[in-house]
Amino acid sequence: GGYPPERTVRYGRAQIAQFRLKELGISRNRVIELEDS
Repeated sequence: GGYPPERTVRYGRAQIAQFRLKELGISRNRVIELEDS
């Protein structure tokens, strides 16, 4: 492609990090819900 690979890697890593944070938050909420019940 005609785009710098660094940008793609950085963007991909940022996306993965955000996705992981979201998953962690969701799992934490689920655990808290289970503990509360």
